[in-house]
Amino acid sequence: MEIVGAVVNMMQCFCGETCSRQSVSETCTYLRRPRALANRLNEKMELLKAREEDIKRKLHVENVWRGMEPKAEVNMWLINVRKIASSIASMQEKLTIDKRCLNRCLPNYMSRFKQGKRINKKIKEVDRLLGQSIFPDASLVDMMPRRGKILPASSLVGESAQRSLETVWEYLNDEHSGIIGIYGMGGVGKTSILVEINNRILRESTIFDYVIWVTASNDSNVQKLQKDIARAIGLSFDDEDDEMTRAAQLLEALMRRSRFVLIIDDLWEAFPLEVIGIPYPYYGYDCKLIITSRSKIVCRGMESVREVEVSVLSEEEAWNLFKQKVGEEVLASPTLQAVAKDVSKECGGLPLAVVTVGRALRRENDLRQWKNALSQLKSATGRIEGMENRVFARLRFSYERLKDNVTRSCFLYCTLYPEDHHIETEELIKYWSWEGLLDNLGYGESKMLQGKMILDELKHACLLEIIGCQEGSLNEYVKMHDLIRDMAIAVTRESPLFMIRAGHEMRVPPVESEWLVGLERISLMRNDLNSLILEPRCPQLTTLLLQYNSLTKGVHPSFFNHLKSLKVLDLSYTGISGLPDSLSNLKNLHALLLRSCWNLHHVPTMERLKELRVLDLSSTSIESVPPGMEMLLNLKHLDLSHTTLNEFDIQILGTYRFLESLLTIGLWQPLMFGSDFVNVLNVIACDNLMTLLPLELVQHLKNLEKLELENCSMLEEIIVTDAENEEIIQENNGEVVLPSLQKLRLVSIPRLRSICRGPMICDSLTTIEVVECPELKILPFFLEMRQQLAASLKQIKGSTSWWQALRRKHPTATSLLAPLLRPEREYSSPAFEHSHSGSSGNSSFGGR
Repeated sequence: MEIVGAVVNMMQCFCGETCSRQSVSETCTYLRRPRALANRLNEKMELLKAREEDIKRKLHVENVWRGMEPKAEVNMWLINVRKIASSIASMQEKLTIDKRCLNRCLPNYMSRFKQGKRINKKIKEVDRLLGQSIFPDASLVDMMPRRGKILPASSLVGESAQRSLETVWEYLNDEHSGIIGIYGMGGVGKTSILVEINNRILRESTIFDYVIWVTASNDSNVQKLQKDIARAIGLSFDDEDDEMTRAAQLLEALMRRSRFVLIIDDLWEAFPLEVIGIPYPYYGYDCKLIITSRSKIVCRGMESVREVEVSVLSEEEAWNLFKQKVGEEVLASPTLQAVAKDVSKECGGLPLAVVTVGRALRRENDLRQWKNALSQLKSATGRIEGMENRVFARLRFSYERLKDNVTRSCFLYCTLYPEDHHIETEELIKYWSWEGLLDNLGYGESKMLQGKMILDELKHACLLEIIGCQEGSLNEYVKMHDLIRDMAIAVTRESPLFMIRAGHEMRVPPVESEWLVGLERISLMRNDLNSLILEPRCPQLTTLLLQYNSLTKGVHPSFFNHLKSLKVLDLSYTGISGLPDSLSNLKNLHALLLRSCWNLHHVPTMERLKELRVLDLSSTSIESVPPGMEMLLNLKHLDLSHTTLNEFDIQILGTYRFLESLLTIGLWQPLMFGSDFVNVLNVIACDNLMTLLPLELVQHLKNLEKLELENCSMLEEIIVTDAENEEIIQENNGEVVLPSLQKLRLVSIPRLRSICRGPMICDSLTTIEVVECPELKILPFFLEMRQQLAASLKQIKGSTSWWQALRRKHPTATSLLAPLLRPEREYSSPAFEHSHSGSSGNSSFGGR
């Protein structure tokens, strides 16, 4: 039977041909040499692939060098090549050329015939594509790419946005402004301004031929940014291309476009232009780079020549936008409109928030819903539709992108202040330091500098707003935008855990159940609490801020029993009369701040507070220092200013080996202690002092860098050198030496006649300031002008009349140093005003 089947197969092949167009010879070829036919197909396919590579290479060159795009006909040919290649590959997987019959004695001619027929068909298709592949250069490419894409845009709202837009447009047309950085907090409208710029260039500009828009993702890296830019200009990379190869191809493609604007929106990290492959927009070269970022640092890292900050809307601008989104007809009711205005204010002028909340309340007529929305916004819960996903999520990402946990913790600390509070930066940095957030570098300039660097990062990330200096103060202030603060408070509801009720006008403290075990920081500052009658159990609590409360009814005796981790306790500006003995259990306390507790008479023993670094008892009613003070071996700052101390054992200061700042403004007695740690002496409003420093003390002030005396009406002599000090004078060759003194400032001391009766060596002096000291006509370090002093001095401030009087006593010195004089205007002494902050390294003394 198998023999009969084979014969039938052969007859079918030949008989079938009598009705087909194929010749018998072709059919015989299928049957006799099936492999030869398959090989022929492979050869033609290799030729087709080679032709495809040639055409692709030509297209790439045209695209890179001339910015040309392939014609539709060429694209269609490339698609057909890919299709037939895929079809042949699939067919070859199914080929069974050696299929046999008659117990594998004879070939299966019917199978060979069918396969041969399919192969022959593919050969003809390949031949057809080979014939079509001869494209003349003129017909290969002749279409220029589009200049760019008109993007959907919403109208800009507010004068500030329009000003930012016009500023960017002005810089864009300035040949000296090659790289423009636009920065601002998330949701403030940076992208909207860029979209308007993009569309305006395409519609109006004759300077630029192309606008290339790229949106950088928050996880962008060099490779991803290169691919995003390449995709935007129709360039493709091979998988094996490395970073430098991609950069070279991008550079070629962009430079051939010449007059273009590259826009990179929402950039989170700065990259070198040459690493990406972006040509540097140097003078005279018609290309521009515009970037947006939430960080000013990123703009500067991209070498921006011009920077534009996008600010929030004004209250009126925000209200107009809000009305537009809500619908004017909803606001017909005066009662509802009043609530709506409060809702709009809570959005803080952030366009994204205004639009989100406005849309969520569109055509809402129920006053209860409006009041509920206002409550939700004030409580920072973000439960209004869209607020969490669209607004808080964006703002939170800015927080998460901060460089480390220390910076994030410092940022969250700002939430402890009331809403819209102007935060004094020096105070804030001190809190960070006392909490232990800053590196263990010792309190002083190093920590203050580190804190300022963190503040700068938060400001550049648009998470803090700069307020500048307030009237009557030289200190800088910052504040948190309402929605930034709301986002941060939302973070502190999870980890780390805070309780923030600052400025809530509370009369009763949170109930004991709200003082959770996991709480790390609590702020109840600026309320009207008159007592704290509870015993909280918060073993992880590190900061407790209670300043600006009345607390006239005091604190529960056991209040501090279970706060073993507490480091910062601020009770300043409260009416508390005494602190409970449980305060002595705070073994880890670093800072105890009792400034201006006007009723405070009693402070329990300090002997167990061995970690205490800062003790501020200024402007309290204590009459004696707390017991156990000698045990505060780590104390760095002590403020006893304006207190009613009857006695003070000055010898105790010798035990404070790390003391950096001592303020005793308002104490009547002159300074009498022996130690060499002080580097700054501030003597202010000492009306009873006639002399200040005995010589035996001066010999221990080797590290004194600044000596500042002000408004001491009775002071006649600063350093006392009498017969009792004769032995000390002889030991120093008759000279008083302050080797580290850099700044000497003497202001409003009308009776001052002498700094020191003998010669004085101060070779490190850089600044001398003498104002309203009419009787001071001799400077002891000018008696013998030393070369070291002449080289060190940089500036002398004083009135012209004082300098003229000085010239009669010191002609050589004044002639030599005349170029350093910066004359002060003659004026009468203003009323004395004093505020102190306990700056690092100060030792201040005075008399009421």
